[in-house]
Amino acid sequence: MSLDCFIGDYTDVSPFYIKCLVVLCLIPGICLFSFLVFILPYALHLRRRGGLDQHRDMLKGYDITSVVIVMFLLPPTATSLSFSMFSCKRLGAGDDDYYLLLDLTQRCWTPSHYAWIWGVAVPTIVLFVFGFPLLSFLYLARNARLIAEEGLRARAQVGLPIPRLQE
Repeated sequence: MSLDCFIGDYTDVSPFYIKCLVVLCLIPGICLFSFLVFILPYALHLRRRGGLDQHRDMLKGYDITSVVIVMFLLPPTATSLSFSMFSCKRLGAGDDDYYLLLDLTQRCWTPSHYAWIWGVAVPTIVLFVFGFPLLSFLYLARNARLIAEEGLRARAQVGLPIPRLQE
C-alpha cells in the first residue's frame, strides 16, 4: 500500500514529507513504547513485590540496550531521507525548474521546500550525523575507566548490545 492512498486529497503536503515526519517520529516513539510496555510494567511488578532496588541496574540496562538498538537501526533511514530533501533535478528549460527526485510533483527551492529543509532536514542531519555520535562518544569517554575495569558487565550497563545479548 502506498502512502498516497491514505492521504489522497486530504492535504496539500507531499506524501514524501509526511513519510519523513513519520520516520523521524518513530525513533522517540519506539523508545517511549519500549519503556511504557515492557520496562514500566516490570518495574511496577517488582515494586509491588519489594524487589525494585535489587533489579534497578538490570532494568536500566534493558532500557539503555533497547534505546541503543533503536539508535543503530533508524538513524541511517532518517539521515538518508533528510539528505534526499536536497536532491533536486532540473526538468525544464527555466532556471527555476528543479523538482524533488523522490517526489517529482514538488518544486525545489520554493518557500515551502525551504520550510521543510530548515524545519526537518537540517535539524535531523545535525541530530543524527553530529549530535548522537558526539553524545555517545562523550558518554563512553566518561565511562572508559569503568568499561576497562569491569569488562562485559560494564559494557552491558552502558548499553552496548552485543555483550548484553551474550550474557
